[in-house]
Amino acid sequence: AGGGGAAGNTPLLLGSSSEPYGVGAGGGGEDCTELDVAMTQHLLVAADRFDLNRLRAICESRLCDMVDVDTAATTLALAEQNHAQALKQACLEYVASHLAEVMGTEGFHHMEQSCPQLASELLRTVAAHNVNQAATQQQQLLSVPSGAGAGGGGAFGFGPLSGGDG
Repeated sequence: AGGGGAAGNTPLLLGSSSEPYGVGAGGGGEDCTELDVAMTQHLLVAADRFDLNRLRAICESRLCDMVDVDTAATTLALAEQNHAQALKQACLEYVASHLAEVMGTEGFHHMEQSCPQLASELLRTVAAHNVNQAATQQQQLLSVPSGAGAGGGGAFGFGPLSGGDG
C-alpha cells in the first residue's frame, strides 16, 4: 500500500541509521528514527510479499535493534503477519519485559485487534520470562552465603568473628 520510490533508497536505509533517506535536515532525530522504523517495516512487508529472504533478514535485524515501548506491539503484529520469526521472538521478549508500558500504547490495541492469536503466545512468553527471572533471583540468593568473602559478613551482614581491629 504505497511505496514506489523507496526501492531506490534502500541502500541508504539499510546502511546508515544516522541519516535515513537524507530526511531530517532540520535535525529532528526522533522523527528520523520513526521514519527509519516505518520504512524498514514497509520494506519487510515487501520482502515477504516478493519472497526476498535476504532483504527480510536485513529488515528483521534492523527492526530488532529499534524495538522500543512505542513500536514493540505494532512490530510484533507486523512480524506475525509477514513470517518474520526472529523479529517476532525479539518483540515477544521485549513486550514480556516491558508489559505494563507496552499495554498503554496504541500499537498494543492495534495488535489485539489485528492478531488476537498473539495473546496466548505473549502470555507464554511472559510466564517463561517470569520463571527465568525467579530462577535467576533464587540462584543469586543461594550464592550469597557461599561468596561471603567478597563483602565479609556472611548471609546476615555480620563481620568476621575473628581478626578484628585489634
